[in-house]
Amino acid sequence: MNRESEMDNEKLVKLRKHQFILNNLTMLIILIFFLGLTMLDITTKQFYFGAATLFIVQFIFYLKYGITDLLLHTKKMRELHEYEKKKLGKEERKQRFLVIGSQFSLIVCFVILGTIAPYEEKFFRILTFSSLPQLGISYFFFFMMILMNVITFFRNRAFDRSKNLEGFTMKMFLISLLFAFFISSIFLSSIFFFI
Repeated sequence: MNRESEMDNEKLVKLRKHQFILNNLTMLIILIFFLGLTMLDITTKQFYFGAATLFIVQFIFYLKYGITDLLLHTKKMRELHEYEKKKLGKEERKQRFLVIGSQFSLIVCFVILGTIAPYEEKFFRILTFSSLPQLGISYFFFFMMILMNVITFFRNRAFDRSKNLEGFTMKMFLISLLFAFFISSIFLSSIFFFI
C-alpha cells in the first residue's frame, strides 16, 4: 500500500464516525421530505419523473466532482473521499465506471416507469399498501437505514483493513446486492404479514 494512502487510525475512526452520523442524518432528511410529499398526494407518474430529475442532477454532480453524496459535501467527507481514492488506486476507475453505469441505469428505469405509469394512480397509496402512507414510508426507511448502515460498516471495515484492494469494487457491489435482496425480502414479507 502506498504511504500516501495511509491514515492515522485515530483520525480515520473520527472520519468514519462523521460519515456514519451524516449518512443517517441524510436518511432522516430524505424521510422528512418523503413524509412531506405524502401530503401532496402525488401520482406515480409525477414521482417517477421527479426521481429521474433528481438522479440526473446527482449524475451531473458526480461527473463534475467525483462524489455522489450531495448532502455530505463537508470538509471531513472530502478528506475521507481523498483517502479512499488514493488507497483504491486502479480500483478507483472501476468504481467510477460502476457508479456511472448504476446511476445511468436508475435514470433510464425511472424515466421508463414515469412513461408507463397511469396519470391518476397515487404513488404513496400503492407503495405502502395502506391508507396510512406515512406509517408505511417510515417503516420502509427504517429498513433502508439498517441496510445502509450494515453495508457501510462491512464495506468500511474491509476497506480500511485491506492491504490489496484488487477486485474490491466488484466484491462490494455483489455483497451490496445480496444485502439489498435479503432486506427487501424481509421488508416485503413483513408488509404482507401486517396487511
